[in-house]
Amino acid sequence: MSKFRSFALRRMSFKHIMETVNARFIFILLQHVLVGSLIAFPLVIQVSKATPETLTSLAFPKLSSSDTWVQELPKCTINDKKLNCEDDKSKDIQKGNEHILVNPASGWEKKVKENDAYLAFHKRYMSVSSHGINVTVPYGSDNFFNQKSGKELLEQVAQTAKPQLILPAMQFLYPLSIVMNMIFIAIVSLFALPMNFRARVKLKYKQIFSMLSYAATIPALIAFAVGSFISAAFVYTIYNFGLIFLAYFLFRKYLR
Repeated sequence: MSKFRSFALRRMSFKHIMETVNARFIFILLQHVLVGSLIAFPLVIQVSKATPETLTSLAFPKLSSSDTWVQELPKCTINDKKLNCEDDKSKDIQKGNEHILVNPASGWEKKVKENDAYLAFHKRYMSVSSHGINVTVPYGSDNFFNQKSGKELLEQVAQTAKPQLILPAMQFLYPLSIVMNMIFIAIVSLFALPMNFRARVKLKYKQIFSMLSYAATIPALIAFAVGSFISAAFVYTIYNFGLIFLAYFLFRKYLR
């Protein structure tokens, strides 16, 4: 119980946060994992709640806004969850950096650039890649290729793939959030250095970085609550401004 109390105080009590200026690097790193995870969670929730239309517009904005590419699709059907096309040749339909691949031939991955998004229809499954998230999805309805528009086809793919997006979204968003949080606190710590000139207690850069790493828990918890129960759109606004305000408050109250 005393360890839990100490853990909470070092993150929730302003006085105890000031005592973390000389924390060991491993604990600072673990603190960033905690804060980054709190920030990323509402974004993962947003993915789970997103409609197929939203997912489509985010993953394939160019393809979802145009239907002309549908005319280039070969005539295909899904029978017994297997793709059957009148023309078995590989087809690559491209709009900007977005691809629709049907019956992709061996080695097709080499033809797709690193930052390209693609939807590939293989014989027995679909593979989707966009914004660093990659999923492999089995075919659903036999009416897959009977959609009236390209947007409807993409939305059906999104609906089928949605249950399998959670884990890849976590694998992408959690590390990204942790790294971006470290960069953000490093920048805020750099800008906080000039406040040392008028401070009673002058801190080194590492000490400011350590203190703000622990102080970030409070705005992260508020952002977590608002993002999870209201809207994930406010997560970074609340967290970023909350941390900057808290940093200013700690300097004014305890160091000047």
